[in-house]
Amino acid sequence: MRDGLGVCGIGWVAYDEEGVMLLHGSMKITAESALHAEALGLLAVTQMAVEKGLLHLEVVSDCLALICQVAGYAGVNHVIKGVLQDIKGLYALFHCLSFSYIARNHNVVAHGLASRAMRL
Repeated sequence: MRDGLGVCGIGWVAYDEEGVMLLHGSMKITAESALHAEALGLLAVTQMAVEKGLLHLEVVSDCLALICQVAGYAGVNHVIKGVLQDIKGLYALFHCLSFSYIARNHNVVAHGLASRAMRL
């Protein structure tokens, strides 16, 4: 965190059903808090999937607090409420859209991309 802002590196990887990597990328996001930055990253990745015409999307994140809020298991932080509503507005554009938690050490490729984005 710098100057009261949350800085987050987002790494994303898209695989086909056989596990072949189709797309990948990374970005650095600065927001009101780290949680807000993570939420904006989820929105950006989901919007990118829409733009690429992907119909099935499983989004995994190592931010458990965010995944719990997306899934409705926890009360929504007022700072990210609008972002979560934007994400939920995209649900109808997919045949299947899911969000789940994954430990950082099990998400090596995306974490490496996120770390690289933070160095930029």
